[in-house]
Amino acid sequence: MFYDLVQNLVFNSNSSKKQIGGGSSDTYSSGTVFFTMLAVFIIKVLLVMISYNILGPRMLEKWGKDPSTFRPITFVEGIFIVILFNNLFTRF
Repeated sequence: MFYDLVQNLVFNSNSSKKQIGGGSSDTYSSGTVFFTMLAVFIIKVLLVMISYNILGPRMLEKWGKDPSTFRPITFVEGIFIVILFNNLFTRF
């Protein structure tokens, strides 16, 4: 499903252009935009989760703490971290 979405977006983008006021504008269906944004969001969550779970124990070792006390974050906690940082560091 995702492969077909990307293939349609990349290879058929010329057929979806419309002339607006002398310039061309890409128009995509709302489903395409939604699933693309959802895929990017899930990739961000996975990157946060993996990087925290890998770097956390190493940082505890560097600071002289016991790495066995480290608790990895879950996918849901990764979602909340991504939402928090998106809201803190993006412009409106």
